[in-house]
Amino acid sequence: MIMEAIFGWLGFLGGLLTAVGDLLLDLKGRGNKKLGRYGFMESAWDTMAAWRFKASILLAAVGVPLYFLGLTSLAMQITNTAFALAFWIVALCTVFAARFRQFHIVCHCGYQRLFVLAAMDDSAYAA
Repeated sequence: MIMEAIFGWLGFLGGLLTAVGDLLLDLKGRGNKKLGRYGFMESAWDTMAAWRFKASILLAAVGVPLYFLGLTSLAMQITNTAFALAFWIVALCTVFAARFRQFHIVCHCGYQRLFVLAAMDDSAYAA
């Protein structure tokens, strides 16, 4: 019972850390434009401080495993063992996918930052 409560609070903390990390990437200010063919690049990434990218990946690296502990706490409280195991496996896959997404976006943002100005020039020619 105590372990479930500890895991639950750690999961809550992990969710908060991950949310702050996402906000560091999402708050871009006024005048931001989506660039590139699929709108994946943001024009504000060129002026965004590099520490925000690093802090975002660090917060996600700490937060995602912590919120997995919260999901483990939920699985421990389910009385049907088959359903609890299925829930835990789905939660594990979701956590890995979320972690991969965060890592990919931050790495891609850092890489694409070098090409934002070029994309701004190319966007004038897009139909």
